[in-house]
Order: sequence, then structure tokens, then C-alpha cells
Amino acid sequence: KTDAYKHRLCWGFPWYSCGETTFNRDFNATFDNEDGADDWKEVAGISVFYKNDDGQIYYTYNTFARGLENFIHTYDFLDIVPKGRDEEKLHEPMDWVKRHVDYDFTK
Repeated sequence: KTDAYKHRLCWGFPWYSCGETTFNRDFNATFDNEDGADDWKEVAGISVFYKNDDGQIYYTYNTFARGLENFIHTYDFLDIVPKGRDEEKLHEPMDWVKRHVDYDFTK
């Protein structure tokens, strides 16, 4: 499944998936919905790990939600234009984000 997505987006870097593990829950990237339903919510995030010469792995950094703004340079431009981010009417703040393959360039 991830290989097809990787190919669709033309990405050549190595991919790693947490698959059917508890990784996202363990590292606070997936949450149960507040209403107690059986579904879940994922948040965008970055986690950084370091592996030393002895093979020990250290969890060194993570950030989610607004903490990602330093990595999303589009916000730097949106913050200087008159309408800004214009997020008030969105269900989630980053609902405006689209992958390059999701745009309709035929218009």
C-alpha cells in the first residue's frame, strides 16, 4: 500500500511504516475520539530518533500541530498576506493542504 502511494507521489526516499503496530499511539500521534467511538484521529507530527554505534535507539524529539510550522514554509508566506491563513471556516487548520497530484491542472 505504501509503495503505490510513494510511486504516485514520485518520492524516492526510503519509507518506513508503523503498519499494524502501536507506534502512533505510543508516541501520541493517534488519539481516540473524544466521543468514545471506536474510530480514531491522527495528527501530523515529526519524530526524530538517533541510533548510536552500539545499535541503541534514542527518541530525541517530536512535535505536532502548530509545532510543525517551522517545517511548513507556506505559512511564512500566508502570514504576510492580507487574508493570512484564513483557517476560521476549516474543520481542521491544515484542511487546505493538498498533495501536488491532487490539484486539477486542466483548468
